[in-house]
Amino acid sequence: MLYTTFGRTGETVSRLGFGGMRFESSTDLDAMAEVVVHAHERGVTYFDTAPIYCDDRSEEIFGLALKEMRKSGKPHYITSKTMMAKPDDVRAQCERSLERLGVDAIDFYHVWCLVQPEDLPARKAEGVLDAFRKLKEEGLIRHISVSTHLEHDKVAAMLDQGEGLFEGMLIGLNALNYFLRYPGARAAHERGIPCFCADLTVNPILVDWNKNVAARLAPFPGLESGLLETNGHQNYRNWDRMVSYHPRAGASWMNPSGGVFALDGDFYTSSGGIFMPSEHYEAMFRR
Repeated sequence: MLYTTFGRTGETVSRLGFGGMRFESSTDLDAMAEVVVHAHERGVTYFDTAPIYCDDRSEEIFGLALKEMRKSGKPHYITSKTMMAKPDDVRAQCERSLERLGVDAIDFYHVWCLVQPEDLPARKAEGVLDAFRKLKEEGLIRHISVSTHLEHDKVAAMLDQGEGLFEGMLIGLNALNYFLRYPGARAAHERGIPCFCADLTVNPILVDWNKNVAARLAPFPGLESGLLETNGHQNYRNWDRMVSYHPRAGASWMNPSGGVFALDGDFYTSSGGIFMPSEHYEAMFRR
């Protein structure tokens, strides 16, 4: 595992984090906690969760995992988030997260889900930053972070409204949205704010775009293949219908087996169909 010092926090965290937005079976808390512990045993030290994740069970899963992780004596860092703005509501949600996680303090606590440019100013007017300051002063949170889906120069403006409090930023960044989000990551870097980068769900054709990239990179450390995240079938109730729009729908390499996409000569010859026309998407531009 590779590690890095996370900005001015001084914390040494794994470059690969564990996101808890989804688990295979949210009702089997013990089994899912074992998955988290397994990642920790393999060197992951940064763990991300939030209220409402995974049918509102993610924090409970991490709470069980953290009990076991503490026994190892190895370092670990836990995050959580709040979309609340009023100080009483922020505190109530933070205290609930602390209880469910079974910790005295949350390592990275995020002002969560800033989607529109007006979101942070509106929450500031309600007192959100004062609430975060207070929680940090009391030792209930260790570092203040921000989570955003803003794009282009809007991220820079948002960071400048943070009154110098933000010590980290969570942003969805990948090869496909690079032109939208990279300026925001760069703005954070210029301000000395490191980024946690989260992937975003894409449609089936773009999954194969990512496969083309992952298949041409050096194998991920500890594996013998490239690595990518895809969770469209968990996000979209009509995922099967979306798959039917793929120009190579039905190809064997479109479906994983045991978490592995087996890419054969047909995949590489056609580049996974990413340059082939899709009647469905072409029709959208003819309307």
